[in-house]
Amino acid sequence: MINRFLFFVCMLTAGSHAVSATIWRVNNNPGVIDGVNTFSALDAAVSAAAADDTIFIEGSVTPYSAVVTVDKTLYILGPGFYLPVNVETQHIKNSAKVGRIVFAPGSQGSVLAGVEQINPGTSFVNAATTAFAANVTAWGTANAAVLVNDSNIRILNSRLYMVEIQNDRDLKNIFIQKCWFGPGVIRTTGTSLVAQLVVGNNFFRNETAAPATANADNLDFATPSGSILLSDNVTANINNNTFYRGFRIVAKNSIIANNAFFFTGNAYVITSTTNDYLRNLFTNPVGGMTNGDAGYNLQYITSNPLDWFSGSGGNDLYDAYFLAKSGSPSPLKYEIGANEYERGMYGGLSPYIYSGLTSVPAVYEIVMPVEVTGTGFDVTVKVRAH
Repeated sequence: MINRFLFFVCMLTAGSHAVSATIWRVNNNPGVIDGVNTFSALDAAVSAAAADDTIFIEGSVTPYSAVVTVDKTLYILGPGFYLPVNVETQHIKNSAKVGRIVFAPGSQGSVLAGVEQINPGTSFVNAATTAFAANVTAWGTANAAVLVNDSNIRILNSRLYMVEIQNDRDLKNIFIQKCWFGPGVIRTTGTSLVAQLVVGNNFFRNETAAPATANADNLDFATPSGSILLSDNVTANINNNTFYRGFRIVAKNSIIANNAFFFTGNAYVITSTTNDYLRNLFTNPVGGMTNGDAGYNLQYITSNPLDWFSGSGGNDLYDAYFLAKSGSPSPLKYEIGANEYERGMYGGLSPYIYSGLTSVPAVYEIVMPVEVTGTGFDVTVKVRAH
């Protein structure tokens, strides 16, 4: 219990918004009971919280509420994901597993960060005759997703399956940054305007090989990941993302810049004619780019990801693998004048942070004696801000 207590106390010190706001704790581990500002269920905490409150979801082996609707400004923060595989993450290695979270009208200004979205049991399933878009729609109707229907929403540092922007009214300033989609999809479903959608420093993974044929209407992914599907009335900045083993992008009047597309023998397509493409890196030539591609996008032919990435940990299922290769030059790096820049998730002004760690200081190690004698004992607590 002392471990969880110290972890929580450290998190409390990080509150930076209005001093009158309340901080709520959510923990469904055995032995933790509902109490003052403490709940075992996420939806109960959301219902009890007032606008501008913060909800800390603590790690657990048991998932939290399957469906949560947010209709006020809340800051919902978890401890991150892939915590056991990276160094100096959290002392408690369990992630905060959530299902379906809905940001309804009234939730503008809300933040979701550091959570791991779990699939409740239904996978992306797509037979050879099933249209790609229909498969994505069918899966997103009832399964794990973050649904957005208000402006000024930030979705950060999380492992997700789907983010769906339900723009049945005009929206603006939606940020999806430093998240892991593997598999995963970002899409819009309405017909109203979405201004300033930022999709930056994320990872998108396709889990399966491409079929024999692929076109704009039917890619036949068994898992349609690596996909950003935006309607024509959406203006987006898609920058510094890493796409691995296949992708699909449908966008218009957007900026697609400094992304890294590593694919060999997997489905890929960009369906658009009016985007600006700047300094993207591809393993193979890609059709569909007609505006701004000449002289700005590189084709780097290689079948070995270790020519690009560090391979840290030796396993491409985890995020540290995709750091730019060090020692010899990686094609992810480039120079403009005296300055060096990097394409992909770890580049840009707001780089991806491994394990979905947030700016809340993390207690990553606690050292204390096994047995205690006398009147006191020494405890060493190591804390790191990311």
